[in-house]
Amino acid sequence: MHSEETKQKISKANKEAYKSEELRERMRDINLGKKYSAETRKKISIGHKGIKKGPRSEETKKKISESNKGKKMSIEARQKMSNAKNGYIPWNKGKRLPHLSGINSPKWKGGKKDIQEAIRVCAEYSDWRLEVYKRDGFMCQFCHTKGVKLNAHHLKFLKEIIEENKIKTLSDALLCKEVWFISNGITLCKSCHTSLHNQEKKELRTL
Repeated sequence: MHSEETKQKISKANKEAYKSEELRERMRDINLGKKYSAETRKKISIGHKGIKKGPRSEETKKKISESNKGKKMSIEARQKMSNAKNGYIPWNKGKRLPHLSGINSPKWKGGKKDIQEAIRVCAEYSDWRLEVYKRDGFMCQFCHTKGVKLNAHHLKFLKEIIEENKIKTLSDALLCKEVWFISNGITLCKSCHTSLHNQEKKELRTL
């Protein structure tokens, strides 16, 4: 039996030796495809119990990222991963999670999208949209096309109006005059509307 001092020396020597890339490659080749017995796996499991891995440092993450850069998994490795997940059912599939939904969600932003949707499906919004179309002669103001699917685009975003006027409910929106300004709308075909929003997103990303 080795003394504690000898064990520590052996351990330190092994750690230093394992820093060698050549040794790690050799050990990897030796253990590749090796299967442990049930008894050995149980011992490893017991040995790892209670061990908590701390969060990786930014330096470690960077090293791992750089070491994996450009590497591709072999077809065999990808197939093994696929087989391991075959038949796997997520724990939350089909389950309702009210404690993580709506106002309880960590991503909750005050229900802004819900308010926008409520405004867009109300009768007053349909009237506003129709008035915009009438003013523009039912023609896209970008490509001057008629007889296609049209959209009424807000020159000033609806979400901005909601935020600035602190609109919380549909009733608040109905009382807010700025929501219903015909001058804030422009008629666009579906294609031009999509292109415009994509351009606006690019501009926001460059700010």
